[in-house]
Amino acid sequence: MNILINANCTKGGSIPWCAAMTVLLGDYPQHRFVVCVSPQVRQTLGREFVPAPNVEVLDYPVRSKCSLLLRRAPALDELVASRGIDMVFTVFGPAYWRPRVPHVCGFAKSQYIYGDSPFFLLMSLRERLVLALKRMVHMASFRSDPDAYITESEPISAALRKLIPGKPVYTVSNTCNPVFDRREEWWRTLCRPSTA
Repeated sequence: MNILINANCTKGGSIPWCAAMTVLLGDYPQHRFVVCVSPQVRQTLGREFVPAPNVEVLDYPVRSKCSLLLRRAPALDELVASRGIDMVFTVFGPAYWRPRVPHVCGFAKSQYIYGDSPFFLLMSLRERLVLALKRMVHMASFRSDPDAYITESEPISAALRKLIPGKPVYTVSNTCNPVFDRREEWWRTLCRPSTA
């Protein structure tokens, strides 16, 4: 299967997550991956990174704000067509793009699920209005662009099923890196600090 991975993550913990995932794709030689990365993910991968033979890493094409709002991505559509892509996986959405092939999208916007959190009481009125506007725009993309969703916990999956009924939601727990299954790959140069 030819899979396009949209790893256009630009801040927070999503950047190292995308970089680690890109490195691990070589463990699945039965598939061919085209990974579109943001400058931040590319920097995290480092100059010395050499992708596995079944992985092609490309810079995410620049898109105008207008194309994002209209959910158009001609460069990505061309990539899907030219590489014979069978499906798209957006690591963390929204993608603001409806590919012409099946599209699975990661959902990590728990603030849109837990609107009754006491955290929102700490926000100013302006911050709450900005968040409400972002939620409206993001959820429009989440509702229309993916065919299925992936979350990192079952409570989020259950809440997302209620929020967007009729589309499959899967849980892929984010608990343990596969490197812990292979003791010989553990990095041994770290030492505990001395307590003296």
